[in-house]
Amino acid sequence: DALRYLAGVDPNIPAISLFSGNESFATETGLDVIKANPRQGHGVRSVIDGFTAWEVETGVHLQYTAHYTITDLDIVATDGRKPADTRGVHFDSNVIDVTINGASIDGFFIGVDQVKHGKSGLSGFNRGSDFDYVYIDVEVTGAKTAFTNLSRHDTFLDGADLVNGRLDFSGASRFIFDKGEASISGTIVDSIGARDASPFWDPNNINREELAGAVIANGVWTTADGRRVTLIEEYIADRATGDIEKVGLFVELPARYQLPAGAIDNGLLNQASRDPIAGADFASVRAGEAVTIDVLANDRDPDGDKIRLDGLFSDHGRVVANDDGSVTYFADPGFSGEDSFHYFLQDANGDITKAEVVVMVEI
Repeated sequence: DALRYLAGVDPNIPAISLFSGNESFATETGLDVIKANPRQGHGVRSVIDGFTAWEVETGVHLQYTAHYTITDLDIVATDGRKPADTRGVHFDSNVIDVTINGASIDGFFIGVDQVKHGKSGLSGFNRGSDFDYVYIDVEVTGAKTAFTNLSRHDTFLDGADLVNGRLDFSGASRFIFDKGEASISGTIVDSIGARDASPFWDPNNINREELAGAVIANGVWTTADGRRVTLIEEYIADRATGDIEKVGLFVELPARYQLPAGAIDNGLLNQASRDPIAGADFASVRAGEAVTIDVLANDRDPDGDKIRLDGLFSDHGRVVANDDGSVTYFADPGFSGEDSFHYFLQDANGDITKAEVVVMVEI
């Protein structure tokens, strides 16, 4: 559902996930990401966590891409190239919406090179535009120039400035599907602050194919005033951490919309329905082994609605959903200690709750 119920998407669309603890030594470029364009049409961010690159000409190079959170970055320049050729972080053309949270950038001629150039449909972007670059606790040492092309739009923060745990979406109670699309407009407020949920350069729209996928996946409801709606499960992400939440948004179907075969009628929508409540879950497992957890056993809905498992994600282990509503956690062979994963719990009226499961991985 993060990719809007489609059977397949262009490889440019998905965010980069589970990129954690990687290293690069004595290479020309430590990490190089180039996509077709920065538009992805969803709210999940690419997260680069704990990346180390030593003795490199360029630590991180991004081009034609957007929506990145880079955390705990450690990069050191090589002394084997001309100093003027070295860059710690290089944001090339069409790089928009990047947050670096915690970084040591040492010995490069340019610490962070912000090219700030838009082209191929984004030519309206120039050095005076808001590229949405945020730097939190970023330390640049030994650079001739710490940051190029600085403007009033660049944000520099300390970790103490963040409102940890804040992540909310505000928008219309329902969105209208008209002329082939529905625009999911609104405001996301995260630990950094407020931002547009549907920026002009990467609009958040639902097309006909995605609408049909939502109807098949979630069915339709009828509102008290007789309108038919379906549920869009929208992901929002915190720029500082990449942490995600999922919110249920209703899209009103056109009056003459023909339901796809197999679509379920959920009946009358209870718009006063409350979110389901998740109980705490704990488990233990040996490294390289698996454990099955009945995560729904201690969850409930305050209105008595049926509840179901609606999505999983994990950092260190692989987690899969089973047909009976339980999940199986597969511990990484090389990891030990406390891990956690999250799941989403949904009730019969589209209310969604995020829950955490703590797993102790033993040697």
